[in-house]
Amino acid sequence: MKELMRNATIEDFKRGYIWNNEKGEFICLICQKNIGKNNISINNHMSIHGTSIERLLLLDKKYTGLTEIQKELLDMLSSKCSDKEIANNLSCSESTVRNIRFALRERARQARAFLAIMELIDENSSKSVNHKIRYFPVKEEKRKALLPRFANLFEPNRFYTEEEVKK
Repeated sequence: MKELMRNATIEDFKRGYIWNNEKGEFICLICQKNIGKNNISINNHMSIHGTSIERLLLLDKKYTGLTEIQKELLDMLSSKCSDKEIANNLSCSESTVRNIRFALRERARQARAFLAIMELIDENSSKSVNHKIRYFPVKEEKRKALLPRFANLFEPNRFYTEEEVKK
């Protein structure tokens, strides 16, 4: 399940399913069942879980970050309920509903900025960057892992002074 969610794109979340390369068919993100390859079997299965929004609201808090009250409010917003109706259903004031709605929009804005940052990090991770080692690892296994990186820093058949190596 974790791996499915980790690899899912925003479009996958909206659709509610993701392609499984190993099995050659789609997997439902809600129940993790194989749901076939053709549109008929996919649509039949996805209708069990409701609309796209209802499906996403079924996801656990660790995937959405939403509390039950926030999920309930979003469900009512998607159903075009008025602030007054939502306030009555949640037993709160209309201003509280407006504040929650504002807070959710702020989270969405922050999430977009965070996604942009993560995409830039992923794009730049393939580019070579000179990182300095803050400490030399104690465990031999970790030291061995660094050796190929060190070797790539030097030209073969060239003599280096100690000062050049320290840079």
